[in-house]
Amino acid sequence: MPCPRRRVAVRPGVVAALAALALAGCSDRLQRALSNVCDQEPLLHDDEIAFVAMTLNVGNSLEDPARPTPYDRRFRTTAYERFVAARIQGESPQVVALQEVMPVGACDGWEEPDPRKTCYAADERAAPARRLLGDDYTIACDATVGDDCVAVHTGFGRIVGLSPGALDPFGARTAPLPLPACDEPGCEGRHDVCHWISSVSWVDVESAIGPFRVVFVHGSAYVRECRAYQVDQAFNAAKGHRALLLGDWNFELETGFSVDTHTFMLESGVGDYATHNAEEPKPSLNCAPSESHANSEALDIVASNFARGRFDFPAYHRLGDGYDFRAAGADAGEALDHWAVVCPLAVRW
Repeated sequence: MPCPRRRVAVRPGVVAALAALALAGCSDRLQRALSNVCDQEPLLHDDEIAFVAMTLNVGNSLEDPARPTPYDRRFRTTAYERFVAARIQGESPQVVALQEVMPVGACDGWEEPDPRKTCYAADERAAPARRLLGDDYTIACDATVGDDCVAVHTGFGRIVGLSPGALDPFGARTAPLPLPACDEPGCEGRHDVCHWISSVSWVDVESAIGPFRVVFVHGSAYVRECRAYQVDQAFNAAKGHRALLLGDWNFELETGFSVDTHTFMLESGVGDYATHNAEEPKPSLNCAPSESHANSEALDIVASNFARGRFDFPAYHRLGDGYDFRAAGADAGEALDHWAVVCPLAVRW
């Protein structure tokens, strides 16, 4: 049997959103793999409070590169966008990173006659990231393309430099691409380039659990050499901070499960609680399901150097599934090919 749902009890005075937090039970598969860890270890110790971090690549609907449109990798129809938005908001994460969001201004100059499409009357609608997350988040996106965003719930904390509830479409600090930019399919098979929409960005957060830095990553697809530099950029951004690392790292696209993940975990020290340096703790791999992509790849990761999680605890959340594309008609787009990683974390208080 799966572990029962348990409601987290937190100390008086902590943000109400934390007090209402409920953690979902383990799946049967994870329960067997973790030797009934749900029954052996309490979800929350007496001196801890909890929050939920989430990452999801919302890219979908690949377009024909010979006929470019604003919808490449983006939501094509408003109906499916609203469907996924309701699923995201239903998870109620305190911190969330989204990759491949339609950037602000992507529809500029595109005359969309179809009222079902997301570019229809785009200048009269909220920004795409806001439509996905709702009004209760402060949002900052990467400073280059603006399609990788991080958001902090206003009841939990604030992004330093932004007003609560604000959205800055290019407001995060973003590392430069470590190698020249390329676009698909020109990236595949090369070793001296980075995919142009990849990024490593970060924001600083003041929150109910104190200050910390969120580093959010969209690693270069198909170019492991670039991705290795980006892992270094992410850890350099985290250095010296209580840090939460989120994102679609694009591991294993071309190498199989072991190579990238082994390098990430061992060379970077992720997942190694025992060898933490007290002066400079390294992020620990909190949540990395064995699958987070439709091709059974593990691309999406949550890691932290100050919060306690349980490796592979959450089953992936298939937030894009269940929409009836056939009923939506022709040209309705495609389902998300990534699954959300929703990670319950605990912090000593």
